[in-house]
Amino acid sequence: MCQGIIIKYLTRRNIDCFGVELANVLPLDGIEGKIVTGTNALDLDENFRKKFKTLMLLDVIEHIEDDERFLKSVLAKYEGVTHLVLTVPARKEIWTNFDDFYRHFRRYDLKMTEKLINRAGFEVVDIRYVFNSIYLSILLLKKFRKDRPIKTPAPPNSLVKLLHRIIAVCFIAECWLMQKKLYGSSIFCVARKKE
Repeated sequence: MCQGIIIKYLTRRNIDCFGVELANVLPLDGIEGKIVTGTNALDLDENFRKKFKTLMLLDVIEHIEDDERFLKSVLAKYEGVTHLVLTVPARKEIWTNFDDFYRHFRRYDLKMTEKLINRAGFEVVDIRYVFNSIYLSILLLKKFRKDRPIKTPAPPNSLVKLLHRIIAVCFIAECWLMQKKLYGSSIFCVARKKE
């Protein structure tokens, strides 16, 4: 298992970034110096942590039992951070075997996410549900009592990869065309430190 998809994406676009992965996994090719694995982000050198202005916690806090305490402890260690980018799974009514398997403690809604951000001393700049069509698909699966697939293999050939790219473009369009409050399977949030 490799890690660093977002770091690789941002690095290719000349965005200076660095990733930390708690699991002891291999980084993707080409970003070995841009990510450390098998490391707790709170254990990085203090002077190094002071350099960061933005933290991205992408599908992280749902795995933490006390999400508020965790978020506050991270922000206390990264005291120079002025912005947060956060993604979390959304809507408790679509809780499935997927959440159990990946040891989620909760699924969020917009109010719950904003409340967490505010308690951590930040304010929401933008918050929205994303993956609206996936929400509907999961809801239908639950209605018919079907389990969600736990693992999805990488596309095996270039035709399937092309199809995945087309689907990705559709999700991007969906994100910008749909109303922010229309339910989705995930929440995307950008926040800034309160002054």
